[in-house]
Amino acid sequence: MEANCKIEKLEGLTLEIAEVLVTIFKNLYAISLEIKHPNDIVYQGKKIGGILTETKLQGEMVKYVVIGIRY
Repeated sequence: MEANCKIEKLEGLTLEIAEVLVTIFKNLYAISLEIKHPNDIVYQGKKIGGILTETKLQGEMVKYVVIGIRY
C-alpha cells in the first residue's frame, strides 16, 4: 500500500487481512477457519483470535497503519 494515501483506501483492510489468514490456514494446514465480521477468527464455532488495525492520520492522509493479530 502506498504511503500518504487517503483513509478511504483502507476501507475493508481488516476483513482482507482476515481472508488472507483463513486462506493460509486452509492451504498450508488444512484447517478451516471462519470470519466473524468484522475482525474475529473462529474455529469450530469458537473465537480463537482477532485482528485490530490502527491508523495515524495527518489531515485526511494516512501516515502509517499498525496491524495486530492476536491468537
